[in-house]
Amino acid sequence: LMRVAAVAIAVSLTAAEAAVSRPTVRSASRQGGAVTSPTLRHLLRRKNSCLAHRYCSRPQAAVVPGWDEILSRLPDAPMKLPVDTVLDPKVPDMERRLVLFRDRNGWCPYSERVWLGLHLKGLEFDEVLVDNQGSKPRWYLEAVGGSTPAIRWPNGQYQTESLDILEGLDNHFPSTPALCPSQNRDTVRKFVNSFRETFPRNTRPSSRSAFLFRGSGILRREEFEDCLDGVERLLGETDGPFFAGGDRATLADVAWAPFLERYASQLPLLYAGLDPRNDQSRWGRLAAWYDAMETTVPAYPCRIQGDAQSWAAVLAKAGYGNAGIVPSILKETAASATPRALEHAEELWARYITNTGGTSGAKTPGGDAGNLMARNREGIMKDAAKGSSVALGKDLDTAMRILTSAMLNDDAVDPADNTKQIESMIAGLDPSGAETLVQLASYLEGRICVPRDMGSLSAAAFRRHLRACKAVAAEQMTINR
Repeated sequence: LMRVAAVAIAVSLTAAEAAVSRPTVRSASRQGGAVTSPTLRHLLRRKNSCLAHRYCSRPQAAVVPGWDEILSRLPDAPMKLPVDTVLDPKVPDMERRLVLFRDRNGWCPYSERVWLGLHLKGLEFDEVLVDNQGSKPRWYLEAVGGSTPAIRWPNGQYQTESLDILEGLDNHFPSTPALCPSQNRDTVRKFVNSFRETFPRNTRPSSRSAFLFRGSGILRREEFEDCLDGVERLLGETDGPFFAGGDRATLADVAWAPFLERYASQLPLLYAGLDPRNDQSRWGRLAAWYDAMETTVPAYPCRIQGDAQSWAAVLAKAGYGNAGIVPSILKETAASATPRALEHAEELWARYITNTGGTSGAKTPGGDAGNLMARNREGIMKDAAKGSSVALGKDLDTAMRILTSAMLNDDAVDPADNTKQIESMIAGLDPSGAETLVQLASYLEGRICVPRDMGSLSAAAFRRHLRACKAVAAEQMTINR
């Protein structure tokens, strides 16, 4: 029976070889370097019927869109990009505008407080990025005198300190939703003040690893558990899910959010099973608070919130917070910073676009990531060539066009059609091109920092497309051998 089956397979593969040798496939080969019938003959000689079958069923190669075609698909509205004082140190145009000065890396939790508060109030504002770890423009030092955050009010005055700025927003814009509503002002302020009493004391200040280290060591597990138990008790004092109760976040939630966000991603990396985001048996109210922040405040997961991968990456860096001593990280822990947000990504993105117009005008998080790839393509390719083994040239440019097209397709086609288009584009790659795509996707997945580069929902779509394209390209490499 095995011999009969082997003969049948050989006959079917011979027929398949003839099919893939038709002129249409040979034409595709000339256009895009697709694998042609000699490869199938090679697989038959190696008696690798599994790969031969996959080769026979692979899609016909498609021409990868050029940059002119890709750019024509971008939204007409220009991207709303912050001014980066490292790249453009001159004084920006701020006449009669509300301007937020925040950390350019997206690490500063106090900047995040103000950023979130501005979105909760639905205000239009400009953003200026400042390097808290490096040099700052002289005009900024003269106007503000230090790090971030800072606000320039429309009347030209500057203000610092996150909580002072947040209360100032209610005073300057009384017609917008209040962060500290008059009907429960005392309750809101009580929960704001509870922050300092609840988080561990005498810890090293740090943007990347706040309230994690004392001296040169990580706090004991019991200290973190005591802190989380305290948060759980506070949330139990009202009807939830937010600190002051009700169905809308207030100044109290804004004050706590950046630090609880980092704890959700970083604590599971330090102690096994210490997972405030998902341990509903012990911290059920806190888990409900995370869900509420991620599903009822669209701007939070769409632009402001960092993700688990990024907070894990910065935790592994030596810095002032850990006294230059990188902690031992439980690499097998794979926490997700936005589980509920990912379940509601389409709805949240639609609300975010309605409320703010978004950063890029894209209809989906994937489209947003594709916009960033397209508009920053030259810088991304140079960075990849400098920081990885890929080289500038035709293969790198082609790989960038495939990845960008895959992301932009989220705005235009359904997932099944997008998968087919990805497979068709990659089917036209020669071994070198497929290898370059795998290397570029791997590099970008580790290089992205959230929210520095994009929001957590866009980053999730970005990583999903990188992994999908990398998997198809890796299979292409296998077939090409």
